[in-house]
Amino acid sequence: MSKIVSLYYILLLYNALVSLVCIVFSDKVSIIYFFFSLFLFILILLKNTENVVFFIRTFFLGIVGFIAMGAKIIDDDALFGFHMRESQTIEIATLMFLLTNIALVGSEIGFLLSRKIKIENKNKIIFENKKFFFIIWFFLIFVSFLISLQNQPIYIAAYGSNAGVKMPLNNLNSISNILFYTLIFLYFKFKNLYRWDINKFKYFLIFSAIYLYFYSEILRGVRMDALNGVFGAIVLYYIYNNKSLKLTWKVFLLGMFLFVLLQIIGIIRSALEYVTFSQLVDMIMDGFSFIFTGSKSGIMFYQGTVNDIATTFSGIIYMLKHNIIDFLYGSSYFDYILRTPPKFLYPDRPEDLAWIFVNHDFTSGGGFFELAEAYFNFGVFGVFIIPFLVSFLFGYAYKLFVLNKYSLISAILWFSVLSGFMRGILYQTFAFYKSILTGFILLLIFYFILAFVKK
Repeated sequence: MSKIVSLYYILLLYNALVSLVCIVFSDKVSIIYFFFSLFLFILILLKNTENVVFFIRTFFLGIVGFIAMGAKIIDDDALFGFHMRESQTIEIATLMFLLTNIALVGSEIGFLLSRKIKIENKNKIIFENKKFFFIIWFFLIFVSFLISLQNQPIYIAAYGSNAGVKMPLNNLNSISNILFYTLIFLYFKFKNLYRWDINKFKYFLIFSAIYLYFYSEILRGVRMDALNGVFGAIVLYYIYNNKSLKLTWKVFLLGMFLFVLLQIIGIIRSALEYVTFSQLVDMIMDGFSFIFTGSKSGIMFYQGTVNDIATTFSGIIYMLKHNIIDFLYGSSYFDYILRTPPKFLYPDRPEDLAWIFVNHDFTSGGGFFELAEAYFNFGVFGVFIIPFLVSFLFGYAYKLFVLNKYSLISAILWFSVLSGFMRGILYQTFAFYKSILTGFILLLIFYFILAFVKK
């Protein structure tokens, strides 16, 4: 088995080295090399089916580059996104593909090293009580209510119509997810570790989930945050019940159902107010057919979010190539610190990187893909080191939690990663920084509340 594992990493390193040579000495790759790399990508995905969280992280890290290159192999004139069409050349798609190969190796090494770290089992650190549960539950309902104010229901106003109330904090979704995960933690700790009879507490969990994820988010078109929260809750349920996170057919079908549901919500949320039922059905059917046949605008493999983040990657490469912008050399990651205070406290904080496209008279689908920011800062080195660090964080947080799942101080890092999981892997790495910072601030508040309750 060790020889197979060694061969696996040798193949990945070889592929990354070939990609690096191609970047330095050539801007073209053969179809054979593309399919060799695609085979390795599939191999990486199969290896990561042991943990569905790692699988999803790896899938979205790699799929962008392969979609871009795959579209160009089928047709030189094919597009892979609505935005930044001038950036969707065969040269840029090739570079995206080669950089993706390097990023996948960095990610796999990050997962590998995280498994090597020794972590002690320390489950009994504090003694939480039932009063603490109800205090957290009250705060969760209050935050959920604030989230519901941000958008009108989609049958009243289309999503994104600015019909809601703007809140001074923009991380309410991370706060709500961490609070909900803390309730799950308390429920299973009371049940499994303390052996208390708390059967009625599950009804508070069910009500919280419906109120937050359906009433405050889904009903208002906020599909990504709702999916993120539900996904994290399912992951915790599996772990606390000592079930495997392996990507089985059951889990895969559940994921496909959620994907279909998201696609439908994405179409409905912007059209329900304006179209008839029959028109809405036609729009939904067209939306699914575009995934396999391409859209009427010449875009192959059309899904929506994935195409948008692909064009943030190609767009940054295009602007760097044409000297419209310069490499940042790490400044955008330093700006995370400056972007920490809420805008009402620090109005002049650095703006979101996603605005760089509008500021240079281009269009964007929103967000700023992990590899786009990594390349923008450090070039080829960045697309290795940033995926390495992010995947190492995932692996370490998961291992720390599994070994100490009844310790809040050990669980909070995993809760934080899960709370910003989808936004972090799709829209911007800053989401992980913000959710982790939020988690540890909440942890301090939790300890203050516990001390107050005990006193």
